[in-house]
Amino acid sequence: MLVIALTGVSGVGKSHIAELLARDFQFTHLRFSDKLKEMYPDDGSWVNNFDSYKHYLCQKAERVNIVDPNLFIFHTLHSVGIAQDGESNVVIDDLRTPRQLSSLYSYCERKGIELVVVRVKSDQGKVVSFMDRFVIPAQHTIQNDNLSDAELITHISQAIQKSTGGYENG
Repeated sequence: MLVIALTGVSGVGKSHIAELLARDFQFTHLRFSDKLKEMYPDDGSWVNNFDSYKHYLCQKAERVNIVDPNLFIFHTLHSVGIAQDGESNVVIDDLRTPRQLSSLYSYCERKGIELVVVRVKSDQGKVVSFMDRFVIPAQHTIQNDNLSDAELITHISQAIQKSTGGYENG
């Protein structure tokens, strides 16, 4: 099993890359923020102001993290375990904190799961929250300035091959 964790500031294309991997290669697409979005769903009023919704979610996450700083991490790791049971590879598109990286690394090592961390960069990216300020160590970097979907997949494939010596889907 393979987990690809994408890191980078908001707006660089991490979610788009994850959607491509889910669509074209049947990866399970997860986010550390999945549980947060389940707790505080978008009621439609944020449709024209996505950055404000992200800011709102970051404020809520800070409050939840005071009570249980591992809630979102444990939820994501549980979801990785479910994907492993179903023999599905995973892409996580919002690796943002050292705590997330450390927990994910430890979990993958314990379960015998290959972890590839990829930083996505772009001139379009911007700091939206305090979490965008962490610099997460990555094995590979993709400069995503107007790359086509095919180019993005090629870069991700190269990162996987460099890290794992190859990848078989299915």
